[in-house]
Amino acid sequence: MQRTANSKGLWNRLGVAAVLLVAAWGPELPYGSAPVDLLVAVDRSDSMRRTAVADAVRQIAQSCAGLPTGSRLAVTAFASTTVDVGLPLLDCSSVREDWAMAAASAEVAERAGPHSTNIEAGLRGALARHDGGSATAVVLVSDGIGTAGDQRGATAALRASGLPLYLHMPASLPAAGDAWIKHLDAPRIVRAGQRVSLSVSTGSERKGEAELVVSEAGNPLARRPIALSADQSLTWGIDLPPLPAGLRILDFALEVPGDPRPDNNTRHVALEVADTPLVLRIARTAQSGDALATSLRQGGWRLRTLAPGMLPAQTERIDDADLIILDDIAIDDLSPSVWDRLAVAVERQGRGLVVLGGPNSYALGGYRGSSLERLLPVEARRSRPSAA
Repeated sequence: MQRTANSKGLWNRLGVAAVLLVAAWGPELPYGSAPVDLLVAVDRSDSMRRTAVADAVRQIAQSCAGLPTGSRLAVTAFASTTVDVGLPLLDCSSVREDWAMAAASAEVAERAGPHSTNIEAGLRGALARHDGGSATAVVLVSDGIGTAGDQRGATAALRASGLPLYLHMPASLPAAGDAWIKHLDAPRIVRAGQRVSLSVSTGSERKGEAELVVSEAGNPLARRPIALSADQSLTWGIDLPPLPAGLRILDFALEVPGDPRPDNNTRHVALEVADTPLVLRIARTAQSGDALATSLRQGGWRLRTLAPGMLPAQTERIDDADLIILDDIAIDDLSPSVWDRLAVAVERQGRGLVVLGGPNSYALGGYRGSSLERLLPVEARRSRPSAA
């Protein structure tokens, strides 16, 4: 298992670096001399050593004893789900040595379902202990490798509640021959119809054959056989076929026969696939195969062409478009209501606008003083011939 030495690196692995600033655990809290409630969520998945968990809870309890009078401590355990370990919110001065061992017991781990790590369940379980009264901080005891749940949703709930989050990272459990996914590099947005190029970084403590699999909702999208190298980080490119428009949740898996720690072999990423942009071309005599139309289609745009006389009955086409091209159109070619609709689309809805010249456009088309001229970066004035 690869470990990072700072809390920022860990939180990147939780997938929520942009949501909260997370500090390493320590007894200094931003509440001055006011009593504090510490809500501790303890990871009891298979990747957490029992003795390390006990030591972590013991250290937090000792820190709690040094907090202002009236401070309290509560412990919740989690793995696949959250379980009550029988440790209610008690005054820090009443914390006993057996708290740490209770949280670290094998019975608690078994009830929590130790074969996966649902950090969302742990954070929400801790948040449920918040009574809304005293100043409160959440302490997460975990190696940070979540394999289930929605960490972003849980951290958003913490952020909304105003509770700071601290990390306590116990020493990890050694596992000879382990292999894992270290990092994913994926675009945030791609266009529908385009291939998607991704990269996956892996680490391993042994040589051997493996396979990277990318899937969505259980359906494989791409596979790549790879060769692992001992004690070396490697990066692999993998291409996906074009994906339908919408928000796609992609699942990455590193399939390694006999891996002793499969819980760190999966990652997930959200990818927004934007629909192919639509161009509305308003033109008098445009042909579907002319140079402009051909160029737009080759550039990956969808093209819809309408004659000016068709727009009054189809003004909704303006709202559907990402870009509107006026191809040699005069002010008198469209009704005032259509021009108003176009102005709203550009100024308020962010639609693009391209105005092509010709004998019926700009000053020759009556743009001077019109609502269209207001949208343009130029003034539609007739040029005056220079004096001889």
